[in-house]
Amino acid sequence: MVGSLVVVAQPGVTRRRRRCTSCGRGQSKQQGCRSSAWLYNEQLLSWPVLLLCLTVTAFAPGVLGIQRGVAAVDDSSIDLSVANDATGQRVLLHTDSSHTASNSFSNARSLVMPADGKYSLARIGAAATACPSGWGTTCCCERGMFGWSNVQNSTCASCPIGSYCPCWHHFDSVPCQDGNGQACDGSEARLCPAGQCCTTQNLTTPNVLECSSGFFCPEGCQSPTECPPAHYCPKSSHAPTLCTLGSYCPGRMSSNADCPPGSRCSDTTSIAACQPGSYCPARSTSEADCRAGFVCATPAVEEMCAAGTFCPAKSTNASQCPAGSACPLASAGVGCSAPIPCRNGSYCPAGCPLERNCTAGWFCTNSSVQEQCKNQSYCPSGSVMPLACPTGFYCHTPAEATKCPAGSYCPINATQPTECQPGSRCPAGSVDPFSCQLGDYCPKNSEYAASCAPAFYCPQPTEQRPCRSGSFCPARSTNETDCALGFVCASPAEQVPCNTSFFCPPGSTRMNPCAEGFVCVNASIQEECLRSYYCPSGSTVANLCAGGYYCPKPAQRIECMAGELCVNGSTAPSACPAGSFCPRGSMQPNPCPNGTFNSFENATSKVNCTACRPGTANNAENGASESVCVPCAIGFEAKQPGQPTCSPCHNGKIASDHMLLKLSCA
Repeated sequence: MVGSLVVVAQPGVTRRRRRCTSCGRGQSKQQGCRSSAWLYNEQLLSWPVLLLCLTVTAFAPGVLGIQRGVAAVDDSSIDLSVANDATGQRVLLHTDSSHTASNSFSNARSLVMPADGKYSLARIGAAATACPSGWGTTCCCERGMFGWSNVQNSTCASCPIGSYCPCWHHFDSVPCQDGNGQACDGSEARLCPAGQCCTTQNLTTPNVLECSSGFFCPEGCQSPTECPPAHYCPKSSHAPTLCTLGSYCPGRMSSNADCPPGSRCSDTTSIAACQPGSYCPARSTSEADCRAGFVCATPAVEEMCAAGTFCPAKSTNASQCPAGSACPLASAGVGCSAPIPCRNGSYCPAGCPLERNCTAGWFCTNSSVQEQCKNQSYCPSGSVMPLACPTGFYCHTPAEATKCPAGSYCPINATQPTECQPGSRCPAGSVDPFSCQLGDYCPKNSEYAASCAPAFYCPQPTEQRPCRSGSFCPARSTNETDCALGFVCASPAEQVPCNTSFFCPPGSTRMNPCAEGFVCVNASIQEECLRSYYCPSGSTVANLCAGGYYCPKPAQRIECMAGELCVNGSTAPSACPAGSFCPRGSMQPNPCPNGTFNSFENATSKVNCTACRPGTANNAENGASESVCVPCAIGFEAKQPGQPTCSPCHNGKIASDHMLLKLSCA
């Protein structure tokens, strides 16, 4: 039958409406309740009551089994009742289908739920009777044993080697437990776990908790097993692991060990030393030749062949590169496998890492020997034979040909440059000097022909002389020449035309104004002035001596003095004539005014003119004597001196004697 609740209580006591407190709220019958709780009746019970939320099945008459965790009591209340009968205690099982069944027990105190889902009856007190008659439920064996035991039968046996029995009977008041106090099933011995070992009987735990390295311990291990060849077994191995190719595992190995350098392992259980000239790094399964360009002093190490040495395949030592060859590195990290012959003109002594040119100043007819170049020879870098020092160069040492410097020349086989002599020019690299031309000036060590400088003249290209003052020497002059007529040469380097009103004869160093008494129609011609002309300094035109002046010389002009007369072109002054007066600078006489007269020459001013007496008059200029003053006619009068005319008389008469001067009318 199937039920959901089992309660063992004191006879004659009824407990009503108590729930299975060990089942969670809302759990279904299919989820199951695994835990248990103790319920106490505060008034009637003197021992605990075990409440189990279990599925209980009656398999056969007299046998009661429990399957753990199949169904559970739901949240509804369940009525429980207990009654006595003739055989002892009656237990009522309320089921989901409302069926009931009774089973009898004697001296039962509690139901215990072991860890494996079965239950057993625990005895309380020494006087208590062991498992009730007619029930096949197991009771725990003693420590180190497994099986079950009741009144009729016992299957308890010693825990065998390779197994351990963690559950045993501790004491009557508690169910079957392990060493940690946890409920468990002791009906069967448990195989020792893989990686551990149980080497003796009656063990409650494995006595080898960690299988040693080099050994393996399968499940049910009775004794650690040595790791077999071709396998390895680290700590706690439960089975050997196959070694990989390139490993050496002769047996009892804790790891997948590499085949050591210098050896070869054709399979994982055999090892052999590699032959000289071979290279066997770690995990080699076969021999390999030491590579070309490398050396293997031992088969365990392959090293790059050093520069200057060579190493063919299978080399156990590096060979020095022979003279006449070079042994460079083949590429990054790879040495030379065979010597490389050097070309002619290069020098490669023994142990040469790189081909290089024969040293300058030496020559190499073959690449193994270097010979020194002789004097007056030229051996640049890479020379096979000595060369003549080339023209236009000089070879101070055989190692170097230097271009001949400017101002020097270098014929073939020159060891030093030769100075260029005066009158010659030598550009850089000259083999011979070049002659300079007339008009050139080429002093010693000249690179180029220079024109003879202005203000100098060069009769030959070898010399340059300064020109004298008053000469004109433009560039490239071969002689000195006077400064030209009509030009001025402030310096011999420059000749410029004379300005107007100046006269520049040949050799002039400055502009000269035309000379006094001369006239310069242009800067090239200076002519003497004619008489009666006046030509001061700088004259470009001859001018007639001006009136008021006289020019005794063409270079001299003098102003006429007062009382003198100087007409145009005068070379000397003349006397001022009578009847006139001449102030300073007069070019013509000034006549005495009407009513006056002047009887003398050289009069200087008007004051020198004398007025006519009263009774006379003069109405003409230039009166040279008093005779010009005419007495007034009868009937006329001149009351004042200096009257130009006589005035007629009014109401008066004058004597008719005109010889008698009439001052006024009578």
